[in-house]
Amino acid sequence: MEENLFIISSDFSHYAEYTDAKKVDLLTKNAILSNNPDTLLTTLNQNAQIHIPNLVTSLCGWTSVLTLMYMTANNDSLKYNAIDYKNSGDSPFYGDSNRVVGYWSIAITGEIEKSQKDENLFELTENEKSILLKLARKTIEDKVNDANATTAEPKDLSENLKTNCGAFVSLHIEGNLRGCIGRLIGDVPLYRIIQEMAVSSAIHDPRFYPVLSKDLADLNIELSVLSPLKKIENTSEIQLGKHGIYIVKGHKSGVFLPQVATETGWSLEEFLGHCARDKAGLEWEGWKTADIFIFTATVFGEI
Repeated sequence: MEENLFIISSDFSHYAEYTDAKKVDLLTKNAILSNNPDTLLTTLNQNAQIHIPNLVTSLCGWTSVLTLMYMTANNDSLKYNAIDYKNSGDSPFYGDSNRVVGYWSIAITGEIEKSQKDENLFELTENEKSILLKLARKTIEDKVNDANATTAEPKDLSENLKTNCGAFVSLHIEGNLRGCIGRLIGDVPLYRIIQEMAVSSAIHDPRFYPVLSKDLADLNIELSVLSPLKKIENTSEIQLGKHGIYIVKGHKSGVFLPQVATETGWSLEEFLGHCARDKAGLEWEGWKTADIFIFTATVFGEI
């Protein structure tokens, strides 16, 4: 297989309007990058359930892509990489933004050098952490004080802050959780993920009412910058306090950040059980028949 080149050709979404196409194509692309065939099948089904106007398919050649993913799914040394996205609405001559066809370019690369893939290699300086915290707070304050506020584009950022990686934003008031939303996989620069998740945690966490102006002074912001996901076959690989977990079975999934184990004092079985039952909606031992991924997090906050 190492001497063979496989090229899989498929359009992505068909006939949704420009903005809707970009949204659904992003979901499909992320599913392919997971290198998990079940995740792709689940995402395609969920895309259909959204009932986007005029969406005929979100991946017309899905069987070919699925075949490729079955070939690569059990090889941890292979990684899917998104290269570029366009849809027919981007064409200056033939584009029609009301009905478009989407196109992603994705490449699979082999294992990189150990020094490059070390999960602890990505480190933030204290100054970079400070910049992200200030950016998160300003974004929340702007949004709370002006519902129409748009996220600003900071200047003179380091390469670390422009790196694509996942992140969570957690909000607390007097030690109590006030909001927590994030992305496991980052497909945009870190500083933008922080801005987007800051707004989502403050305004869109369904467990809490939106943050108000009167809450801002008491709000404490905590950020968790994540390493890439790693699928494991044995739960003995999980180190409590170091690893977060992502449990996936079919269309159900749940995640715990590394600090959850430290804050609760749970055993490994409790850590897995609570995630499976309380987060993924599975049975207490549902993790035993699910896919489990681990990741590390650089966690820091205002307090």
